Amino acid sequence: KTNPLYWNGNIPWMTVKDYAKNPDGIINNTEDFITEKGLKESSSNLIEANNIIVCTRMGLGKIAINTIDVAINQDLRAFYLSKNISKKYFLDVYKTYEINGSGMTVMGIKKEELLNFLFPLPPLKEQEEIVNKVESLLNKVTELENQIQERKQLSEKLVFGVIKEKLER
Repeated sequence: KTNPLYWNGNIPWMTVKDYAKNPDGIINNTEDFITEKGLKESSSNLIEANNIIVCTRMGLGKIAINTIDVAINQDLRAFYLSKNISKKYFLDVYKTYEINGSGMTVMGIKKEELLNFLFPLPPLKEQEEIVNKVESLLNKVTELENQIQERKQLSEKLVFGVIKEKLER
């Protein structure tokens, strides 16, 4: 960032901090932007929209889909999936992995290590069915959590109402 010719351009520059601003795993904007000169004179690559981007160092293991073209920094790697792999399915499976890095100062994982993870790959139609089932179950979990919260609030109102009534007597 010491070279002003590289910064504040029109190319979204994705870094680990963009994961925190997009906890849903969908990157549709970035905090920083670089110039064409910055892209050409760096080791960065421009990752076309709708690919998987994984943190391999700082923020190790975080994963997202970019909905816009982005340049990425050295802590990130892009996965270009076959048309036979559902991106949502890949995200769901990847999130089940425990990503452990190594390193003296910063924990990281090498590309070769990432590529050696075993990945269950049913036919595309089955992947989509799995994603739909997982989403359906997660919606039910959210629904149940909301019901629990509502009942907890009602219970508190009832208890406080009874206490208030007793105090007023």
